[in-house]
Amino acid sequence: MNEFGSPRKPAGREAALRPAFTLIELLVVVAIIGLLASLLLPALARVKESGQRTACLNHLRQLTLSMALYAGDHNGYYPVRGMANRWPSQLQSSFGDARTLRCPAEISGTNSGSATVKGNPMDAGPRGYILNGFSDFFLEDIPASDWPGILKSGIPLAMRDNVIGTPAETILFGEKSSASSAFYVDILPLNENYLTDLEESRHPKSSQRSRTGVSNYGFADGGVRPLHFAKSTCPANLWAVTAAARTNAALCRPR
Repeated sequence: MNEFGSPRKPAGREAALRPAFTLIELLVVVAIIGLLASLLLPALARVKESGQRTACLNHLRQLTLSMALYAGDHNGYYPVRGMANRWPSQLQSSFGDARTLRCPAEISGTNSGSATVKGNPMDAGPRGYILNGFSDFFLEDIPASDWPGILKSGIPLAMRDNVIGTPAETILFGEKSSASSAFYVDILPLNENYLTDLEESRHPKSSQRSRTGVSNYGFADGGVRPLHFAKSTCPANLWAVTAAARTNAALCRPR
């Protein structure tokens, strides 16, 4: 009996009278959750890819700034080729953190171009970027047949920043293929071998096979921006320094 004199209902009977989910209602809830997930997950993936692309651009901005600082400290000359230390170790004092050399959008598990090299460990670590080798400029005074021997013998070569006539349209850094261990892009002697060292369609990841995406580049004027696949070599080759090579080394045929 309760305080009003009415018989008290058993607690178990009250629980039994409460409405419960039917199987159909449960299936409807599961279907709604699945629908929401299918709508939200692609959006979250796009947000993640956008963040990685932005981080990649910021890394390139740090590297182009490091090049400017290095040139300012070395009478206008960029890092020297043909030395035991490559450009990552020569620029390390400016960019500092080794993670700057990686693009967050690179496929995990790849070697990212790590190579067994002598000298500073920074050169042997994972690296997602590649530097312009300025070979078209050097080959104005060097026979193309002598170029392989010069690189092999380690004769120092240095590029001066003020000889670049169109710095806003001349690439310093680009994104490198994760499978490549190359440090420099050499567009001359004229061939297409250097294309295998480049990753021209890293963003978004889904575009890498279809070649419909973009990759990020750092330019000699300090600017950074993305370019669509193959636009770094057509209608002008933006890896070239000389006006002649920008036209003669352009690669505009379908590839």
